[in-house]
Amino acid sequence: MSLNLQLAERRVLLLLQQKGPMDAEDIADGLHIPLGEVREAIGTLSEDDLVMTPDQTVAELTDPGEKYDLLCDESIDDELSRLKGGGADILRYIQETKRQQISLKLLEIQLDRTENEISEAMNALEALGYPVSRIIS
Repeated sequence: MSLNLQLAERRVLLLLQQKGPMDAEDIADGLHIPLGEVREAIGTLSEDDLVMTPDQTVAELTDPGEKYDLLCDESIDDELSRLKGGGADILRYIQETKRQQISLKLLEIQLDRTENEISEAMNALEALGYPVSRIIS
C-alpha cells in the first residue's frame, strides 16, 4: 500500500510508530502543531486504516499502520520538487538504491557531503515525517 500523506499525517504517523498509542493532545504537544490539525490527521489516517481510535481519545496504530513505510509514501515525489540540497539528495539516494540500511560514511562519499550537512538534512527530513534515521547509521 502506498498513499500520498500530507505533512501532518506523516508526522502523526511517524510519532505513533516511534512512541505507540497517544492522546491527541499529547501528539499536538509533541509535534508542536494545533490540536485541530492533529485530530484531522488522525481522522484521515483512520480512514486509510493506519490508525484506530477505540475510545475516541487515544490514537493507536493498526497493523498496516505499524508496517507502513513512510519512505515509500507517494508524497516523496512532491517533496523532492520542493527540497533543495542534502535532503533531496538523501531521498533520491534512498529511492534509487532501495537499501534497507545505509552507512553515514557511504552517504558522505556517494553524495559528496559532510557529516554535518547530512545530519542537518536528516533532521529536516525527520521534521517532514520521513524516518531516514531508521536506515542511516
